[in-house]
Amino acid sequence: MSNQTVYFVTGTTQASWEPPRFAAGLGYEFVRQLRERPGAIVFATSRDPERATRLQALTDKGNLHIVKITKQPESVNEALEAAEVVKKIAGKVDVVVANAGIIHHETSIADSPMSMYQEFLDVNLLNNIAIFKALRPLMLESARQGGTPKFVAISTQYGSLAMVEGLPGQSSAYAISKAALNMFIRHLAYEEKKNGIVTFPMHPGVVATETVAPLASRIGLGTIEPAESIQGMMKIIDRATVDDEVRLWRYDDTQLPW
Repeated sequence: MSNQTVYFVTGTTQASWEPPRFAAGLGYEFVRQLRERPGAIVFATSRDPERATRLQALTDKGNLHIVKITKQPESVNEALEAAEVVKKIAGKVDVVVANAGIIHHETSIADSPMSMYQEFLDVNLLNNIAIFKALRPLMLESARQGGTPKFVAISTQYGSLAMVEGLPGQSSAYAISKAALNMFIRHLAYEEKKNGIVTFPMHPGVVATETVAPLASRIGLGTIEPAESIQGMMKIIDRATVDDEVRLWRYDDTQLPW
């Protein structure tokens, strides 16, 4: 088995290209921490790599590679192209962190246009399916080499059916898309266990990123810093095995109801 660990992280740049008013996004913080690990090779996706200057600054160690993935329908071919880049450079993928997602509304179902639901499903669900399908052969190669490949989706407590009535705010399209993501991951865990691929969803906490912090403030949710969230999630990711029962994990090592 190779002593290198290959990570593939999606959604590593902020929605805005302006300097962030709050902490960097989850994807960026994943990359920042993972690239410091001994033997790590990190692939990070951006919708516009040339403008992702903050992310580009992390390439100075030589173990970070930036690839372009936007959204449906382009993301299907872009994910396949990204997989070819990974194959040429690293030959396998050990850990996929499917972090890319959107949350930018606070409206009820009655007040939300149909186009909003399509947009959220494209980014929060279908993009992740495309990523998995493209990277699956490289994850199987990791398993063939004796590794424990993992496909981890960054979900949310808002995707829990059991928690709907107890959470503040109205984020129907977001919540519905994340509930669909959770179902995708549960099916994936069932289908791929025999192939040695571990997969589960995680709630990162309410993190003080540029997109989440203003929303959290409006609806009265406390926040944590990205570094704390990623450190907690990586502990869970690192220890996961193929024999584990698939759960919806929170960054602080607690389980959330489906």
